[in-house]
Amino acid sequence: MAGSSGTVTLVFTDIENSTQLLRIAGDARWSSEVHDHFDLVRSIVGEHDGSVVKTLGDGTMSAFTGAAQAVAAAVAIQQRVSATGL
Repeated sequence: MAGSSGTVTLVFTDIENSTQLLRIAGDARWSSEVHDHFDLVRSIVGEHDGSVVKTLGDGTMSAFTGAAQAVAAAVAIQQRVSATGL
């Protein structure tokens, strides 16, 4: 996406109930799980020709050159997170 111009579609992710999950998992396990989650998101975003621009806490911001790629990536992230728990 470097050097691209025109429309950019942004996708934001955030782990639902993360505060409660952190309390249950503990700091070390939670940190590992968030790292694995970010790896999963990066992989899926890359598969759909996007780029992860930023991570913060347990959330991500990704950019795509088209809405179709962004939606496909978002659906894939939801499906894979549901299937794997990451």
